[in-house]
Amino acid sequence: MKNFKDNLFYDINWAYWAGIFDGEGYVGILYHKYAKHYALRASIGMCNREIIEKLHTEVGGNHYKRGMYNSKGEQVRKRPIWYWYTQGKNAKQFLGNILEYSIVKREQIEAALEFPLAPSRRRLPSKIMQKRKELEFILKDLKKPTEAELHR
Repeated sequence: MKNFKDNLFYDINWAYWAGIFDGEGYVGILYHKYAKHYALRASIGMCNREIIEKLHTEVGGNHYKRGMYNSKGEQVRKRPIWYWYTQGKNAKQFLGNILEYSIVKREQIEAALEFPLAPSRRRLPSKIMQKRKELEFILKDLKKPTEAELHR
């Protein structure tokens, strides 16, 4: 993760990325069953390549394109979708930087920031694995629509 503390527009940039993340972002905890570990992930997906590339340049992480056609050659969307993502400590740092500006995904970000990091993927203590598993389900529950949202 790049250091923006020296940037004159530090707060403006993070407020901007928080707005983009609130509208187009995803935060979750992924379980990799073969490696038997959990990973914190933050991502943004949209049709605008320029914004994804700017985020990648300013913040780091990874980016890729998902095309308009599936593996069978069938068109599944009108435009390609561009994705940016980051995992682990970089995801936690990114989420920490946008937290104060987030409105829509604030609760999800707060839960994700409780994700315990570990020095490596080696066998983690069961206490850390249990906390990660709990947070995975908390984040899933936070994404479910409320009764009020269902009846708007």
